[in-house]
Formats: sequence, structure tokens, C-alpha cells
Amino acid sequence: LQGSLIDSEIYPHIAAGFSHPNPTMRELTVKSMVHFVPKMNPVVVEGDVMSRMAKLQLDPEPGIRTNTTICLGLLAPNLPEKVQERVLVAAFSRALRDPFGPARISGIKSFHSTIQIYGK
Repeated sequence: LQGSLIDSEIYPHIAAGFSHPNPTMRELTVKSMVHFVPKMNPVVVEGDVMSRMAKLQLDPEPGIRTNTTICLGLLAPNLPEKVQERVLVAAFSRALRDPFGPARISGIKSFHSTIQIYGK
């Protein structure tokens, strides 16, 4: 798929899943970002996707918070450098303070898997 097609035709429909009332839809939307973000325009990723992901880190469902952190860790190498600097430490630090144990573990693992980014 072309990045422009994803940005203009596909992502607007997927974006509705971030705020869907069904937790399963929200979780699947987060997981789908691993496949779409590498092909998307960095402006869309920085301006829209990251803000929606940040909101899902505060979701009432602990599994969604956990999977959002995991997804951010997987996406880290594909994110623009200024997004990496601004978003990752804050997101993973938030996960470390989560009351749900697996979410805290995902924060630690995500920090570990992205450690090479912070030494730049």
C-alpha cells in the first residue's frame, strides 16, 4: 500500500477505532498501527496518531494501556526523531507508574528495546 493512500483513505476510518466504545476495537486499532505507521506521513503520525496513542495510555482497560506501550516500543524505530524525543520517555515513564503489573513490565521492556535511541 502507498503511504498517501493510507493517510487519505484508510487512516481516517481506522482513527475512529481509537475512541470506539468497544474495548476490543480500541485494542485492535492500537495493534494495527504497527503495520500502518511505518508507511504513513510523519506529519500525520506526529500530529494525530501519537496524541491518540497517548490518550489510550490512560484507557480504563489495563490490556489496552499495556498494548499501547508495547506498540509504541515496536514503532519507535519508525518514528521521526523529534517524536521519539518528545513521546517515548514520557509514554514509557507513564507505563512504569501504571497500577497494572503487565503495563509496568511493558514500560520496562519498551525502555530496554529502545535504549539505543536515547544515547544520540
